[in-house]
Amino acid sequence: LGRGAVALCEGNASAPPLAPPSLGDVRASVAASLARESRRYAAYGALSSVKEGLQAATFWNYVYSPAEYGPFLPVSRSWNFVKQAANNDWAYVIFDWDNIFATYMTSLDPAAKDVAYSNFIQVVRSRTSRGFVPNYSAGGSKSVDRTEPPIGAKVLLELHRKYSDTWLVRLLFDDLKRWSDWFLASRAFGPARLISLGSDRIDGFKDAAANAMQGARYESGLDNSPMYDGAFFNATVAVDGAFAVGQMELYDVGMASMFVQEAESLSELARLLGRADDVAALSARAAAQRALIKAHLWDAESGIFVNRFWNGTFYRRISPTSFYALMAGAATDEQAAAMVEQWLHSPERFCIAKDGDMQGNHDDCYWGLPSIQRSDPAFPPLG
Repeated sequence: LGRGAVALCEGNASAPPLAPPSLGDVRASVAASLARESRRYAAYGALSSVKEGLQAATFWNYVYSPAEYGPFLPVSRSWNFVKQAANNDWAYVIFDWDNIFATYMTSLDPAAKDVAYSNFIQVVRSRTSRGFVPNYSAGGSKSVDRTEPPIGAKVLLELHRKYSDTWLVRLLFDDLKRWSDWFLASRAFGPARLISLGSDRIDGFKDAAANAMQGARYESGLDNSPMYDGAFFNATVAVDGAFAVGQMELYDVGMASMFVQEAESLSELARLLGRADDVAALSARAAAQRALIKAHLWDAESGIFVNRFWNGTFYRRISPTSFYALMAGAATDEQAAAMVEQWLHSPERFCIAKDGDMQGNHDDCYWGLPSIQRSDPAFPPLG
């Protein structure tokens, strides 16, 4: 360094050649770019450091692979599901809802809109031939046995509300609708026709978790949640030759509620595209699953929506996903008030202080909203 050219210059090929930049030139250029970027954070006021941290976290993982349509934002550079990658430059994995969350976070800054769009397209277009967005996708490898929580249409709707880019809706709508169709066809085999988690068997597909309880847990996006401790996975809910549907024999409040939100979002997106038949059908789809949540998953004894075994028994391992029923519009005003008062604000359960000041919380639940209620046996002693 400091002994000659240290970088390349871009310019007009027909213009006279530019002198290679010196180390001082490079340092000055980097300093100017840093100052310009730092000034952008000022618009976020007291949250400027949050903006800086979040942007650094997502863009540190910003990569490109010719196996995808464009650049994307994997959750980590250390995760790799590419089979026989030539070297680490080709190693990556796209996770369904993780990457969709990254899309939404990145899209909040208009300067990063194109990055968010590209990332979103890679996730949705990883869709399998059966119609669902897989739990993971990398270099052609996919989890053809399972998906993850459906949030794509909701995020697409939020992107359109912010930027009004109907072309993106037109590009991805049918992919997202097929994902919703797949849920009804492949994850509603219980007697009540509510959504349950699953993982299927496809002869020839190799994955240690496929067609097993762990695969179904992965489908939840909450891989190790105590909600799913136990042995209630049925590997042969439906069988067709080399293919078998496997499901937890447990109706899932969180997944069913996200399915409702997704169907409602799809209905709104269909309205943007002038697809009247889809508007009506998707709205009816959301209403039907919402009614099932109301009818089967409200636990009057506990005063909250609870996962329920197919045999009708409630499985009272309560996590924040019980509150997703509010998002789905399944609760009455009285039920919603009871859930907030008796569960969300309780220092023995989810520890959200009414004034947001942590007052009254136990030391092991000081920050609030643990991944399993504080009174559950699996709650760690120190939170």
